[in-house]
Amino acid sequence: MAKSENIFSEKEIPAINMRVKQLIEYYTGGSVKQFSEKIKLASSQKLNRIFNIDKRNGEFPEVSSDILIAIANMYSEIDINWVLTGRGKMFLENTNLPPANTSADNTTIQLVNTITSQAETIGSLKKEVEVLQDRIQKLQADVSNSKDEDALNVKNATAV
Repeated sequence: MAKSENIFSEKEIPAINMRVKQLIEYYTGGSVKQFSEKIKLASSQKLNRIFNIDKRNGEFPEVSSDILIAIANMYSEIDINWVLTGRGKMFLENTNLPPANTSADNTTIQLVNTITSQAETIGSLKKEVEVLQDRIQKLQADVSNSKDEDALNVKNATAV
């Protein structure tokens, strides 16, 4: 069993709650909200509660029957006996298993592509900034030289 994520608690998450968590990991990459939507729960809060200690009694809430029924209704390939008792395998024999959640993988790939593209953009913008800074320095030098030449011309004109 896994320890609670609450650092102040020594309580262990009940085995049935952990099996539900495994299903959430498998089908939605760990998103309780997405899993709640998939099994058509009205709110993800009820499902989220089973992973947190109830402050009123210091215990983890039990997985409610409506959550278990919703899982069984949505995912007929799941062995509900496994969910309830931990005996057997997660999936029934001779069923076409759905692919594990790939949206998390796709999201990661999209994020890497976005970051790579942004890094390239940042690199080209840095080069452009350097070019512009060089140009500004040259223009400032030209202006400074012009002022010196103008001052020299004025001085020469008044001396004549």
